[in-house]
Formats: sequence, C-alpha cells, structure tokens
Amino acid sequence: MPREPELHLPAVPDFILVIYIENRPHLVSIPPTALWESFQSSRERPSKEKPMNNILTDVMMPDLLLPNDPILAKLLEAARLTEEQVIHDQYGFYKTYSELLADILATRVALLAELPDSTLTADGLLNQKRPYVMALTHGGYEFIVAFFAIRSIGGACFPFSAAILPEEANHYIASAHAVGILAGGKNGPQLSKIKSAIDIPGLVTLQVSTNAPPIAVASVAIDDKLALDSQGPGVVICTSGTTGIPKAAILPRQCLVQKRPAALGKATLSYRPPHWRGGFASAILPVLSGHKLYSLKQRATADEVWEVLRANHITLLIFNPVLLRRMKETYQKRLAFLDDGVRTEYIQGFKNLGSIRCSGAFLAPSMLDFWTELTGLPLKNAYGQTECGATVTEVDVTKASKVKFTVGQAVKDHDVEVKLSQGTHGEFLVKTEWMMKGYVGNKAATSAAFDADGYLKTGDVGHIVNGEYVFEGRAKDDFIGRVPRIPVEFALNNLPYIAEAHVLLVPDHEERAVCGALIRVKEDVIGTADISIARLHEDLQPTVPAYMRPYLLRVVGRDEEIPYTASQKPDKPSILKRFFGVTDFWPADNPTPGVQVWHMRLSIHSEPSAECHKPWDFASW
Repeated sequence: MPREPELHLPAVPDFILVIYIENRPHLVSIPPTALWESFQSSRERPSKEKPMNNILTDVMMPDLLLPNDPILAKLLEAARLTEEQVIHDQYGFYKTYSELLADILATRVALLAELPDSTLTADGLLNQKRPYVMALTHGGYEFIVAFFAIRSIGGACFPFSAAILPEEANHYIASAHAVGILAGGKNGPQLSKIKSAIDIPGLVTLQVSTNAPPIAVASVAIDDKLALDSQGPGVVICTSGTTGIPKAAILPRQCLVQKRPAALGKATLSYRPPHWRGGFASAILPVLSGHKLYSLKQRATADEVWEVLRANHITLLIFNPVLLRRMKETYQKRLAFLDDGVRTEYIQGFKNLGSIRCSGAFLAPSMLDFWTELTGLPLKNAYGQTECGATVTEVDVTKASKVKFTVGQAVKDHDVEVKLSQGTHGEFLVKTEWMMKGYVGNKAATSAAFDADGYLKTGDVGHIVNGEYVFEGRAKDDFIGRVPRIPVEFALNNLPYIAEAHVLLVPDHEERAVCGALIRVKEDVIGTADISIARLHEDLQPTVPAYMRPYLLRVVGRDEEIPYTASQKPDKPSILKRFFGVTDFWPADNPTPGVQVWHMRLSIHSEPSAECHKPWDFASW
C-alpha cells in the first residue's frame, strides 16, 4: 500500500467544544492534536484546497465567533495585547483576557441553552423587540462577564443594584419586557426574592460563569456576517425620575467605543456600582482600553482607596466630592501622623493619577486648596449626564485657565457636538454617537428629551468664556439633583401642622444641589420650637421616598416675613440668602445658625443604610 503522506499540523490554538451533559452545555478545551485524531476516521481530509485550519474552523468556530458589535470588536483588540492578569477584583477574581473570554462564552452558551426559541433569531441572537437582560451583581468581574455575555447574543445589558428591592426589579423587568436575569455568585438570595415576587413566564435566570478554563484569545473572532446596528440598544442606565421612579436611559452599542486604539501601561481604580453611569464606565472602559482594572468591593472605605493607590500604580480614578472629603478626613486623622517615608508613599500613590478628576459637582474652595497643596495636581473638571452616555466636555490640564466653574471644551475620544441654545449662553445641547436613544417604556419622556434637530436637551445652562464652557446650573429648579421639587412641596403643604412650605434648590459642592425646605407652622397646632427635621422625615415617610426628603430645614419665626416677587412668587435668591445664609454654595463646613441638617445625604454618592426600606426610598439603590 502506498504510504500516506505525513501531515504537518499548523500552529493553531486550542479549540472549544460545547458538550451537553443532562441537557446542560459545557465548554471543553481541546488541543488541535487531539482533535486531529477524531478526523482520522472522517471522510473529509485536509488538502491543498481545504487545509486543516479551515476544517477546524468549520467545525469549531461557531461557538467562538462573536457578533459584529463595536464594543466586542474593541474587547478583542485589547485582549490581543497581553496575556497578563488585567482584572484585580477584591471579590476574589484575578483574571486574564483568556479567562474573561472563556467566562463570557460559557455564560453565553448557558444563556442560549435556556432562552426560549421565540426570543431568538435564526442566527442565535436576541430578537431586537426584546433585547433586554438584567445583570444583578456586586459589580467588578461578575458584572463585566454578564455585560459582555449579554452583548455577545445581541442583547442590551440592564444593570441592577445589588440592593434593589423585588418591587423595583419587577417594575423594570416588566417595562423592559426583559427575557432574563444574570446574577453573580453572591446575589442568589436577592435573585430568589425577585423571582418569587414576579410572575413573568419564560424569564430566564442564570448565574454568570467565573471559572471556565482559559481559552486562546486568537481563537475568538468577530463574525462579519452577524453585523449589529451600532446605534441599537446596548446598555440601560437609570437616571432621575419625575415621580420617585428613576427613568431608564437606553444607550447605544457604540457607547464607550473610543477612537484611540487600545494600549497597555495604564491602570484604573473602580469603586462605584455599575448601575450608575460612572460605575458602569469605570468597569467597562479599562477592559476595552487594555488598562489594568482594580475593582473595589461595594461600600469601599476611603482607607481602602488610599491603600490601593499606595500599593499599585493607578493612573486613572474619577472621584466624586464625597470620596475626596472622606479621603481628606482619613489623611488628617491618620496618614498625616505617619513617618515621612510611609506618608510619602501614600501621597505619591495619589500623584500617580496626574490630575484630580472629579465628577458630579464642583469642589469647595477649601477642599480644592487642600488637595492642590498636598499633591500639586491640577483639577480636571468635566461635564456630562447619564443621557449623554459619557463626559462630553473636559478641562485640558496642560493649558492654564483662570475661568471659574469651567468644564472645558468638547472631548476628543468620540464624536461630540456641544452647543448652547443662545449661541454663547443658554441650555447645553448635545449630539453624540454615545448619547441615549430613549427611555425604556416612556415615549413621552423620550420625545421631550430632544429638540427638533435631534440634540439632547440637558436642562443645564452655561455660557462661554475664552472658548471654554462654563457651567451655571439647572435651567429650572423643578429638579434638585435627583429630587423632583413639586411632589415634595405638595407633600409638605399637606401636613396638618404646616401653614406654608417652599422647597428650594440649595447649591452644594458635593451634590451640585441639595433639597432645602422653608416652612411656617400653624401655631395653633404646634409650636415653632417643636418642629424638627427628624419629625418632618418621619411624617413624610408614608408619602415621600427617603431620598426626596429635605436635607435642610429652616422654620420661619413668628416675626419673620418670606420675601415675594412682584408677581407674588417666592423670591428664592432672597430666601436662600436671608434664611439659609447662601449666596453661592451651602456652607457645609460652617452651617448657618437656625438651619437644621439631616444626618444622611441621600444621593447617588450615598448608599442606603436602613435595613428595612420601601420601594424607591433610595431611587432603586
């Protein structure tokens, strides 16, 4: 018999088989040499016309192909850069891109095995009429796996707070017509509560994979035949509501896909939960950019942030004013008294950031002075809203600027148009490929959010100085941060002992604005001295969610007059100055005498501490 010619196998990475055990899919890594043996009895042999690579691809690659979603292409671009660990998650996950891709694919396989055929297209992608899958995690690695697994089946990820109540979850699941929930390993009890509280036939619930065998990055590719609309739904992030229920903004697939190529050499610290825009971006952007990601547990302390900065060369951390205040307190109480050498290590860890990037509000002058003197770093203010998808303007710290309250110029990492409604002043209008497409289940709010030319109406006003955008505040005071003013004012005036109540937007360095209440009591019902902010919160509890209740309270005395304009509307600037002592910002370090202050700031930066709270008390925290 003629001898069969020797076949030299090409250098190809391990491949992945999907095997079903008791109807459950499992991913198994198979080296090509072992796989070749299975072809020995096959009728199809490698040839010049169809080499081994092509046969293996035909057999194996369907489970290693990802749809042509711009964010998945960006993920693979970054994954090809390094084999080192890139994710350092305090929940115990230290992962490479090979391990991340394996967990994404394992989760995808499990999802596809469970989803009803009616929810899928012939290509194995989610029907775009029902693309939403919820992610119930504590953030970090498990959220990253959930996010990309959902995107790998053409879905849109809807992150939930780990503390979300079943009633809150049910509202969003129903309004989004969601097909499933992916949960982290520690989120099982909460998932069980949610499942028992809802009755949605066919809703799939699964735990994300976190320990699949690593696979070769080179074996995963984009299937150009499965092209997805870059402006289709990609992720849903909650924002302010009008009646206590936050609206859910749909951001497109293109969101977070930057122009610049992925590159190694940087590291990001993430400390915020992913159901808010800042936490979502700080978890996903590093993975797309090739940066190392250090992810802290939820409710991480200022001490923990200091320790990570000291131990690792972190180059990107976006603060909020609350974290900077807490880190300042930690420094003054503990770090300042350490030996010079050790203290210098902490300061140098902070200085590795290169600038002080802060979102959410402007820093108080005393706070900025402290950090500038300690680190010598410049402040990098920026502007953006959840609906914008990301920051749309930022300060260029390489150029000196003396413009007060500047938020810089339009960013350059993605296509952005920013203009003011009156040319050099007016409402910020934004158009970007990252901005929201609409609100889940709310056509009226979606329509109201855009002007006739398709620009997003932010509701914020500003002006231009020397080519820089200057932020002035909200165009209207109907919202105080995330608090709708009118419902709070209505509830106050309905209390039996209140004769007159006004709710005011009080500018604040940490939150941009806090809710202040000015009230006059019915003296035949209660004495002025008998009313306290604690009682007010207790009496509002049945009708007003906790996060909407006043942070500041001023009770008008018998001989004090509330100023009104000529049209008999409350003169709010005069009220702020006369009763709250505010000419620009609330003096948090030295509260105005006579103004009562609630002990907890219920905001995007503060997590609920109450063991038992009602739905929407903390805006779906």
